[in-house]
Amino acid sequence: MCNGSFGKQEDLFMQPLLNLAKTMRDDWDRRVQHDYRFWITNEVSTDSVIWDDGERDFQQIISDIQVDRQKSALEIGCGVGRMLPAAARRFRTVTGIDVSPRAIAKAQELQSSQASLGSFTNLLVTSGFDLKGIAARTIDFIWSFAALPHMPTRVFASYLCETRRVLKVGGCARLQIFLGEQESPSEQDTLRVRAYTEAALSQALAQAGLRLTNISQVTMPLQELLDELHLRPVVITVEPTDGSIVANYEAVAASLLPGGGEAVSTGSACTDFEA
Repeated sequence: MCNGSFGKQEDLFMQPLLNLAKTMRDDWDRRVQHDYRFWITNEVSTDSVIWDDGERDFQQIISDIQVDRQKSALEIGCGVGRMLPAAARRFRTVTGIDVSPRAIAKAQELQSSQASLGSFTNLLVTSGFDLKGIAARTIDFIWSFAALPHMPTRVFASYLCETRRVLKVGGCARLQIFLGEQESPSEQDTLRVRAYTEAALSQALAQAGLRLTNISQVTMPLQELLDELHLRPVVITVEPTDGSIVANYEAVAASLLPGGGEAVSTGSACTDFEA
C-alpha cells in the first residue's frame, strides 16, 4: 500500500514519517529564514542568478527528453522554485511541492516578481513524505534535483511509492540521487547526503513498482569533494511497471539499506554540521 491511501488504522505505521516530516519542516524553515540563497540556490549573490541556475540544472534533468507542451510536470522538493520557470516554459502545467512553508512562501514571492520568466500553476506545502492531493495517474513527468539525497531513507522510499502512484501510464520520473557505498547519516539529519548502491537501488525501485531505464552522470557543486568521497551524482530515469502490487515504504527503505536502517538520534542530528 502506498502512502496516499493510508487509513486511520495505519496511523501508527505512519508515525515515523510524521516525526521525520516535522524535523525536515523545522530544519528547512530555519535555513530559508536564515538565507534562502545560500541553502537552496547554491549561495548566489542575487535573485536574478537563481533562474540561470535553475535553467542550467533543469537542462541536466531533461537533456534528451522530447518535451511536449501538452504534458504536466511536478517537482519534489522545489524549495524557492528556482527550476519552476524553466519547467513552465516547457510543460502545460507545473506543480512544485515542498515540506517548508517558508520555502513555498518565498517561491510565491519570487514568482510574482519574475512573471516574465513564465508562470506555473501550483505551489503546495505538503506533508514532506507523500503526494497527497495529487490524484493517481495524473502526472506525465516528475523530477527532483538536490532534494532527495538530503531526505531520510524512509522518506525517499515513500516518495518512490508515491511517484509510481501519480505517474500516468507512459510517464516517467527523473530523480537526482547519489550512488556509491552506502552512506547513512542519522535519520534525523536533513543536510548530509545519502548514497545507495546501484544493486540496492534497483531492488528498491522494483519494490516500489518502478522500472529503472537509465542512469546518467550530472555535475553538482563541490564536485571535487564528491569525487574524494566516492559519491557519484546521477539522475535516474524510472517508469511505472505494469504490475499493481507495490510494497509499503518500510519494505522499500529496507531494500535501499540492506545493511540496516539509519540510526535514530534523540537530539539535533545536523546542527553542528550546519553551523
